[in-house]
Amino acid sequence: MSETRQRTEIVRVRLTPAELAELRAKAGGSVAGFVRAAALGRRLKVRDPALVAGLTNLGRLGGLLQRALTQIDAGKNSAALRPQIEATLAAVRRAADGIAGTLPGA
Repeated sequence: MSETRQRTEIVRVRLTPAELAELRAKAGGSVAGFVRAAALGRRLKVRDPALVAGLTNLGRLGGLLQRALTQIDAGKNSAALRPQIEATLAAVRRAADGIAGTLPGA
């Protein structure tokens, strides 16, 4: 049986509208999962969607830069571009590492 189906008990909590809004903002996803993890002392995996999207886009950009380097190696692009592409790829990797370091569970 899945973990979700094993959870049969329901707990109700009264909140003000402001408290509920704050809880939803902090949860970033499932409020129930957030409350369960916080109450049971489990590691929270709340991630800001904007940061995750930024990290995803940096990953895509890094892949494109790596592909350009592969094309240079295959003789399909000018070798004169290699230093600039390598420097840009290194900057993208540093930026991605910086973002990843801010995410919980990273």
